[in-house]
Amino acid sequence: MMKILGYIAIGIIALLIIGNAMKPSKEELIAQGDWLVTTSINEARANDRLDQTQREICGTAAGRIRSGQATLSKEAIDSFEKGLDWDGKPLKE
Repeated sequence: MMKILGYIAIGIIALLIIGNAMKPSKEELIAQGDWLVTTSINEARANDRLDQTQREICGTAAGRIRSGQATLSKEAIDSFEKGLDWDGKPLKE
């Protein structure tokens, strides 16, 4: 019985270690938030929809990414890692 509990404890500890290793660092979260703001503003500007409300929406979403309250989608993370914008083109700062 103790052996089984030991295996369960080891499994839980391993999952916690793996889960923490997969979390992005604070610097990574800030970079992802910056990327989100840049790409969303560029996208709104390209579609002639950039106004104060859109800037606030972009900023709020980026703030949630930076603080770890929200995450980027898999596709967005792929674009972020490749330095691309929403359209798959090189990101313009």
